[in-house]
Amino acid sequence: MMSSVEEVKRLLTLWDEQNESGQDVTQTLMKLAEIIEKETEVFLKKDPDPFDNRHPSRLQPDCTLGHILKIFFRNERIVDEIVKVYCMRDVLELNIASCRLLLDIMPGLETLVFEEEGFVPRLLHWAEHAPNPLQAYATGLLAAAMDSQDIAGKFKDKNAYFVPLMLRRLNNLSKQYLRSEKPDVDGHVPERPFAGLGGKSNNSVEDNLKNSTRKVKRRKIDMDALRYSPYPENNVKNQNSNSKISPVKTSILNDSSNSSWVELEQYVIGSYQVYPLNIAVEQRFILEYLTPMGEYQDLLGHIVEEKALPLILKYIDLHQNPDVRLAFEALKYLASLLCHKKVAIEFLNIGGLQLLLKVPYPSVAATGVSICLYYLAHIEEAMEKICFSLSSLIPDLVSYALWLLECSHDSSRCHASVFFGFGFQFRIILENFDQQDGLRKLFNAMSTLDIFVSENADELLDNDDQVFANRQTTRHVCGALKRYFEAHLVLEVDRQLSSGSKVDRAESEKKPYKAIDLSSETIERYMENWRELLAPNISWKPVDKLINLQGIKFLLDLVNSYANISYSGRADTVKGAIDVLKICSLTTSVQLLFCENVTSSSSMHITGVDILLMSACGEVMPVPDIQRCALHAIINCVCTKLPQQQEKNGPVDFRVDSSKSSSTPKKKLSRSIEECLNKLYKCIRTKNGILVLINLLSTKTPLTDADSIRALACQALCGLARSETVKQIISKLPLITDGQLLDLMKEPVLQDKGQYHVEFCKYGFQLIERVTGAPVSSGSGSSMLNINKSEIVAHTKIVYNKSQLLQLIAEHLQSMGFSETVNVLKREMSEKSYPISSSINALVTPGKNTAISTPVSRKFRNIEICNSPSSQNTPSVTSIPPPSVPLKIVVNKKIQTPEPKPPSSRLQKPQTCSGNYVQTPAMRRQGSAFPYGESQPSISLDSIVTEYLRKQHALCKNPMLACPPFDLFVPHKCPEPTHKRNADLNCLLRIQKKEIGFKNGGCGGAALDRKLMYGRFRSVRSFRDEEGSFCSSCFLNFSPDKPRPRILTGMGLNSTGAIMKVFNINSGEEEYKKDGSWNVSHIEAAKHDPLLITSDFERSSSSLWKLSESIDLVHCFDDLMFLEFAKTTSSRAVGTKYQSAVIIDTATCTQLDEFPNQGLGNGYNNNRATFDYSDELILSEGLIFDVRSKSIIHKLDKFNSTFNGVFHPNGREIVCNTEIWDIRTFKLLRTVVGLDQCRVIFNQPGTVIYGVYSAPEYDEKMNCFYTFDAYDYSPIATVNVKRQVFHLAVDGSERYISTIESQFQDYDQFFPAVPGVNSVCRLYEIGRTKESDEDGETDSEEETDEEDDDDDDDDEDDDRGENGQDDNDITIYSDDDSSGSSVETLFSLNTSLGD
Repeated sequence: MMSSVEEVKRLLTLWDEQNESGQDVTQTLMKLAEIIEKETEVFLKKDPDPFDNRHPSRLQPDCTLGHILKIFFRNERIVDEIVKVYCMRDVLELNIASCRLLLDIMPGLETLVFEEEGFVPRLLHWAEHAPNPLQAYATGLLAAAMDSQDIAGKFKDKNAYFVPLMLRRLNNLSKQYLRSEKPDVDGHVPERPFAGLGGKSNNSVEDNLKNSTRKVKRRKIDMDALRYSPYPENNVKNQNSNSKISPVKTSILNDSSNSSWVELEQYVIGSYQVYPLNIAVEQRFILEYLTPMGEYQDLLGHIVEEKALPLILKYIDLHQNPDVRLAFEALKYLASLLCHKKVAIEFLNIGGLQLLLKVPYPSVAATGVSICLYYLAHIEEAMEKICFSLSSLIPDLVSYALWLLECSHDSSRCHASVFFGFGFQFRIILENFDQQDGLRKLFNAMSTLDIFVSENADELLDNDDQVFANRQTTRHVCGALKRYFEAHLVLEVDRQLSSGSKVDRAESEKKPYKAIDLSSETIERYMENWRELLAPNISWKPVDKLINLQGIKFLLDLVNSYANISYSGRADTVKGAIDVLKICSLTTSVQLLFCENVTSSSSMHITGVDILLMSACGEVMPVPDIQRCALHAIINCVCTKLPQQQEKNGPVDFRVDSSKSSSTPKKKLSRSIEECLNKLYKCIRTKNGILVLINLLSTKTPLTDADSIRALACQALCGLARSETVKQIISKLPLITDGQLLDLMKEPVLQDKGQYHVEFCKYGFQLIERVTGAPVSSGSGSSMLNINKSEIVAHTKIVYNKSQLLQLIAEHLQSMGFSETVNVLKREMSEKSYPISSSINALVTPGKNTAISTPVSRKFRNIEICNSPSSQNTPSVTSIPPPSVPLKIVVNKKIQTPEPKPPSSRLQKPQTCSGNYVQTPAMRRQGSAFPYGESQPSISLDSIVTEYLRKQHALCKNPMLACPPFDLFVPHKCPEPTHKRNADLNCLLRIQKKEIGFKNGGCGGAALDRKLMYGRFRSVRSFRDEEGSFCSSCFLNFSPDKPRPRILTGMGLNSTGAIMKVFNINSGEEEYKKDGSWNVSHIEAAKHDPLLITSDFERSSSSLWKLSESIDLVHCFDDLMFLEFAKTTSSRAVGTKYQSAVIIDTATCTQLDEFPNQGLGNGYNNNRATFDYSDELILSEGLIFDVRSKSIIHKLDKFNSTFNGVFHPNGREIVCNTEIWDIRTFKLLRTVVGLDQCRVIFNQPGTVIYGVYSAPEYDEKMNCFYTFDAYDYSPIATVNVKRQVFHLAVDGSERYISTIESQFQDYDQFFPAVPGVNSVCRLYEIGRTKESDEDGETDSEEETDEEDDDDDDDDEDDDRGENGQDDNDITIYSDDDSSGSSVETLFSLNTSLGD
């Protein structure tokens, strides 16, 4: 190696000297070419991939050729001199040497040299008129130039001239080169070097070499001889597909063979020779030029005219062509021609496939066969012809392609994978593939790659080219596996359905040579048929075999590992893998595998369900096709029908595993399926699948795919809601309770995607019906309350007085002039004992066109009857719904009269509950295809009146199920529920009732008291410092000597160095402070001990302090992001340590216990571990831990990404953002929309909740703090302070609250307000407003007055104390006042609430 490199360096130095002095450099160039050609021959003997055009140093970093080319191209002048000077001179020897050297350095030469002006025309001239070898060398350089489409386009006319010229030249050379021997008609062929390689004996190679010098003999061809393999079949199967050494070489160099690799090398790898030029090399250069020209349609006529196809077949027949590399170039040219359908069909007609399969393998030529198969597979007509006319060749064709998968180069593996991907749609190829154990070989072509083998993966980290090649192979194999399982799905469903019925065989079984339709719509239809008609535990051999190969876990791990890599084909690979999982998910065995952990390099707690959910929500890749595939897989898992469900739907032949006993009871089968479903439901809930699917319902990006994603997510959610637990949870979410789902169903995201929106509406109605248990139609209300009301109204029996109806009929007939008819009606009413009212008796004047109406009826018609039959313009009734669907009467009126509207809530539609649902344009275009279309029953007067009265009943605020008979002359209204012991709204009346023995002043009095007290807040003091660095605050209610009201504030980093300050609430003076060098993001004081806890969220550390006359540090916990005291004692504290919760002993500052999340946590952004109020439970990451057993009791479903939640002081509930969970049953009790994104703080008695809005982006809600009733979570007040609120603390004595607020009112998007920067601590008094009456006699519902602007505060600073507030405006805590204030104010009600 070193001798060649040093020689090249010497020759380059010599060339520089000769070039500078103007000497002849021809001999120097020739010597350089000789060295490069010798090293190229050595490089090719290592059998590199012939389709890999990378630099040799990248293919084999230690090869000499790569080092020589690097050294050569460091001399920038030599290539320029060759192209611009030497090739332009008319010196034959110099031109030959220059072109020869350019051909030798071609692996490292850029195509830019061919763009040099005049260079390509010079080559064209030489290729036509120059003598050999210059003509051949110029042809070889033209081949490299025409690989560039830009250059080929510039010389389009020249190429049209040169293609027939080269074909004629090639034809003439072939007559001189090719052998004339042809097989006899009796099937005998003369023996050639490969003839002995097809035997089954272990000594076949040796025998062949011994007989190579003997006289040529004839022998009979058999089918085994078509496979010219130099080693036995059993050895082929044991070859390592990723071996760097040729398998032929391995076979020959083993101990059992006396053969020499040198003797067979020329037949397997071939030789490389440029000089001296021989006829084989000249033909190779011509084929290299013709290869890029073969793809152009306009040159196809020359190819047919010059009979290029029969000529190529002679070159690929190694009976006639002994040069294997020449055969490879011919196969490349053939592949470029096979992209034309006519050429492909003609190729098959003249026996081209037979010759293709006779190309020996392993060899370079076999790699060329792979690309021919690649192009053939893309032409469906050609594949059909192979399957129909050449079906006897299918086994050998599949065998050849499988060898390419196992033992060939990387490019051949990719070509063979694509061939099978297109070939699987033909049943005969699919069957032969399975018979030859094709699935294992195809899967191993991917699973044994270096990037997936742990011992080889580390070696590839620095080899980007090899990693890319492995990923390309993975991409193509995943695509082939996808088509394999899709084809099997179609065949299996057709077989199962036709085997149990007398229907005709499927089309795929009738014509096995016809391509199976594998479009996405067809596959979705077949998956739906499987879910509805076949059992999920059916035995399906392809899936069972993939499971045995560990293929499911491999594909899951593949998808997970591709989430964070950068690769251009990543989306195709991931989609192909998920497509395979989608088909396999129809079986129970794969569904159960989804619930198991996947071996992953990143985490050991990721399951298949995790990966599917991440793919569905776009975390793996935000590609709509991948999201849809993952949703289909989830649907296949959760929408499996049970046997009893199928029996209810009709006489469906429910098929079970045929390998099991036919006497297996259906109950046992149903139980096993239910157990699998329950496991899936639990796993999906554990991985927060409900939240993922609900979020997808409201997706609007990408615009063109949002409707289809929403429809699939709704279908998956509908299947998931079959679980009673999931059903109960969904029924309490705003999706149902607030009518969010019905709102989403109003309009599609994109009007052109109406068909997907119809599917979304279909599954949306099914979901609502399944969750609520009530039939829902397009006219139902927009919330759960309205749905329940509609259900009550629909089941109410409508009864009315028939005499009143006859009276209205008589009045109408009289108004129309039918006096005689009225008289007949009166007579018949009297005969049938119907009571006749005075208004009917008044209708006695015949001939009059106006009827005499009673005052009652006249008043009723004028005020209430809007659609009455007595109107002058008779309404035209177009449709009346069935009784089960309420209020579906649609009236077309000429004159519309406004109807009375019911009391509308915030989410209620302005129209009445009559169900006049406005259909979207997309839904109208579907017409009768809408799944919940209304029927058209017969119309009668009774149905019209009944529905009219039902409409009135729907207007009632609280409709009753059992109603008395309706009066047609009096508007109907159900009575409002009242109770005589209800508390009065006036607080003074409630106080009077308390004095006479009514608890809380009557039923609901305590709630009214809380609403009165905690809806009023008065700003009484502001604590400021020079830098405004307040971050948090708390009240200090503990004092070692005398209780004095103090407030402790936590500070951010500031120039003064203070991290905590203690202020006296009465005087507003700063008592003392503590210096430090960190932020205090959270601060908490113990209730009964002089201890403090602070946390710094930026440094993720917490500290414990002791409080006396100063603040002293006890211990600093560097790894605890958050720390808080236990609820019953200050001797313990619970901290948040990364993803775990820990219990700290505050006396010894040691860790007592740790509660890791075990990979099941919800991953909240602001997770804070907390005790319950008995200190027996811990809530962290959505997991409830038992402190004594240290085990996980339950995992809460995740519906927000921010807050972990807190325990309710009543000990029965958990408040997690908007969700209220029952600790006893772990059911979702309700959702409180007002608590969304709010940090929850309870007051000391646990009767009121304070909320501070906290979100990553600014919202006007941040300018307020909120109060809620802790009993029923009803909102009490929204206090707008007009400044951003960061923190809120509650005084234990229930007198004050403190907030940390921004000093500025206006929001600045460039400098947003943050805690610790320009912030102030404000003190608010509970139960008072700024203008409150001291006598407590007023009960006005005034909103809290806002604090004055900063400018007004500055003007009043002169009249106030040090902190900007007059001390007379605040109720002073006195040292002796331990029982409460003696002043009778509204605040006195607060002390009575505890009683």
